[in-house]
Amino acid sequence: RSVIIQYASKASYKSALALMPSAARPGQDLKIVGLNPSEQAEIYIYSAAGQLVEVMQSTGQTTFYFPAQYTAGSYQVKVVSPSHNQVLRYIVHN
Repeated sequence: RSVIIQYASKASYKSALALMPSAARPGQDLKIVGLNPSEQAEIYIYSAAGQLVEVMQSTGQTTFYFPAQYTAGSYQVKVVSPSHNQVLRYIVHN
């Protein structure tokens, strides 16, 4: 059995973001966890058709809360900051 150990300095370490929950009711609070509090993050919400629905900003937070969209469907959340460029997904159901 072999074990792979990966070492990284603090300067090169990037944490993965998480969106919770991945399935929500209309208007339910969602949260993005793992943001860098020393950076400003732009958060873009897209519908399944690729239409930009909402743009938000997060500054000085490790966790960002926002309400789920009110129309049932699948949505993508793009988080862009100096240390993150990640797309997360969630579903709104009735």
